[in-house]
Amino acid sequence: LFNPMPWQKAVDGRLIKVDATNVGPNAVTIAKLTPLYLKLTLDSVMVSDSGARYVVGIEREAALNPRERTKTQKSCSLNTNAKNEMFTLRDIKTAPDNPTNITLVLELNDTRQRAEVSREQPFRRIDGYMADLKYAPESKAWTARRVGASLPFNGEDYNIVAITENEVVLSAKSNQKKWTVKYSPSVAP
Repeated sequence: LFNPMPWQKAVDGRLIKVDATNVGPNAVTIAKLTPLYLKLTLDSVMVSDSGARYVVGIEREAALNPRERTKTQKSCSLNTNAKNEMFTLRDIKTAPDNPTNITLVLELNDTRQRAEVSREQPFRRIDGYMADLKYAPESKAWTARRVGASLPFNGEDYNIVAITENEVVLSAKSNQKKWTVKYSPSVAP
């Protein structure tokens, strides 16, 4: 018989009909998307003759550099952001030496946002996502991949250039062509 449709042998030996939907980047599926947070905590208060200083913990789970994802601490006083370009302390609730919560003004990416932080209730905001991806034709799976991660499959290397709450954008290293993979929780393998 004459069959004009091209076929490709999968890793498990079965034949796959080659078309745009079942091989290459269009065959990538999203198994899970996990939000990555910016977390701010009120860690301690230091009282001295010059006034109170507040130690705020900062954790950036979505940072590109893994070293920047670990929790750091910044010290500040009321209405200053010395040694800290991320936020300004604007208000203190109750006693300055033992506050119940503080109000910070975040200044990130040319935007301003108010954040209420207490010892019991940290501030959390989604700053990005990581994805678990699968490529069925080669039985490949990648877990906890972030923007910038490389994915080798189908004889090509791809980079993850964006991840949102409902899609992942891949770019071929060879020609920078981009593909958007939509997240469908009901059909994700």
